[in-house]
Amino acid sequence: MVCWHVDRLTRSPREPEEVIDLHDKEWLTARDQLSAAADALTAELSRTQHGRALAHFATLTGTVWDRWDNQMTTGARRAFIQAVAAAIPVHPATGLG
Repeated sequence: MVCWHVDRLTRSPREPEEVIDLHDKEWLTARDQLSAAADALTAELSRTQHGRALAHFATLTGTVWDRWDNQMTTGARRAFIQAVAAAIPVHPATGLG
């Protein structure tokens, strides 16, 4: 098998197993970096009340309505709404209907 080194524009013969090993190492490195970034963001998010509300909601099972109606307290619902809505404008009624 011939592999092209894009950064050097050269080619070198490689055994398929070597190519697979190289790919696996690159994938593992990228996965580890992404996992670390996700863990850092999760930790940062969990430090806020809104983050905890979203994390709690994510751990519940069932449909959204089942979670809302049967598994969340009023306080959890309030925190969830505050986490997902920056503002809910309420305008005066303009008429019937």
